[in-house]
Amino acid sequence: MRNDKQILSKHFSKYATTYDEVATVQHRLQAALWDRWIGEMIDEESTRKIKDVLDLGCGPGTHAAKILGALPSSLYVGIDISENMLLHAKERIGEEFSRRVRWEQVDAEQWNWPVERFDVIHSNAVMQWFNDPDAAIISIVDAIQLNGWFIGTVFTQGTFKELKQAISDVNSLQQITLSSGPILRSVAAWNESFDVLRGMGHVVQTEIFCEQQMYADLRGMLKQIQQMGATDASEEVDALTGWTPKRMRQVEDVYRREHGTNDGIRATYEALCFWIQKRIET
Repeated sequence: MRNDKQILSKHFSKYATTYDEVATVQHRLQAALWDRWIGEMIDEESTRKIKDVLDLGCGPGTHAAKILGALPSSLYVGIDISENMLLHAKERIGEEFSRRVRWEQVDAEQWNWPVERFDVIHSNAVMQWFNDPDAAIISIVDAIQLNGWFIGTVFTQGTFKELKQAISDVNSLQQITLSSGPILRSVAAWNESFDVLRGMGHVVQTEIFCEQQMYADLRGMLKQIQQMGATDASEEVDALTGWTPKRMRQVEDVYRREHGTNDGIRATYEALCFWIQKRIET
C-alpha cells in the first residue's frame, strides 16, 4: 500500500507540538547514529571542512542546533513535508545559528534534487514513509559531493511486533480485519537496497537498533504513537477501521497475556542505522 503524502503531512502537522515530547526513541536513535559517525568515522578536522548539510525530514528542528554546533563551518538546509513542523523549527533555532539556516517545505520524493551539492545529508526515521525508497536513495546519493556522507535511520518491520501479533490473533479469533498500522520494510529489504550502492562502489555500513519501551496500557501506547504522527497514511486503509472499545479490550487482553508485565505492556522498536560514503562521481 502506498502512503498518501497529503494524509502524512496532515498527521505530522497536527502533532507538531507534541512530537519532541513523545518521540524519545527517535531521539535515542539519532544519538546512536550521530555519535558513531562523529566518534568513529570522521575526525574533527573533517567536521570543520563540511560546508553544506541537508536535514531530510527535519521535523520541528530537533537536531538542527546539534548538527550546526558539531559542523561549525556548515550551512544547514532543513526540509520537511509538514508546514507546522517547519514553523516550530523556525521558532526554536537560536539567533546564534539563524544566519546559517534555511527551511523548505517539500515532499523529498518529489523534490528536484540537485547534483553533487551537499557534503552531508542527514535523515532520522523518515524514509520508512517513502513510496519508492530505492529511487529516492539513488537521488540522494547523486546529490552528495564525492567523499560526502548520507547518514540516517529507518524504522523496520520488527517495530511494534507485539501489537501486530495481538491484532492478528484477534482478527483470526473474531474473523474481522483490524488495521495494524503502517507496513514497514524488513531489515533484509533495506540491506538489498544498500547492496546496490555497494555494487556501485560506495561504502555502506549498517547496524540494527532495537529497543523495548514500556507503556501502562494499550490506549496510552496508541495515543503516544498517534502524537508522533506515526499512524497509517495509506490511501486504501482507514487506520481506525474496526477499533471499537470492545475490540480495544480484546486486543489489550491478548497483548497483556503475551507481552505484559507488572509494569504494563512492552513494545519493540526496531530500526536500521546506516552510514553511506560516496566514493564515485555520478
